[in-house]
Amino acid sequence: MTQWMFRVLAVAGALFAPMGTAQPIPASQLLSQCERLMVVGKFKTDGTISLPGNETAAAGCLGYLSAIHDLVNVVETGTGKPLLGVCMPKGVQVDQVAQIFINYARARPERWHEDTRALLLPALHASFPCGTR
Repeated sequence: MTQWMFRVLAVAGALFAPMGTAQPIPASQLLSQCERLMVVGKFKTDGTISLPGNETAAAGCLGYLSAIHDLVNVVETGTGKPLLGVCMPKGVQVDQVAQIFINYARARPERWHEDTRALLLPALHASFPCGTR
């Protein structure tokens, strides 16, 4: 199994596990990590991102959102519909996904205690709606 497939399966399990059975990541935690990523990350035009070696917070955001970025491209067998209902165009980079999450979360501080999924998925749906096909 490829590294990409492991990431997809891990994130799918985290996203679709019942909210009460796993240790959810509070939105405030991912928000803090992503804000750090935007400060210390070196974003290249080919989509790669480099971090200083001691930046575990920024790496947390990068890892989580990289997996989500890959997962939104998974489609249902037979229907071809995106599994998460997000129609992200080709070329969108992880730093753009981070900025979308940051903007969405900052506008909703009353929800920072909620599971990250409760803010991240609506942010992506709002930014990349599928519409009718």
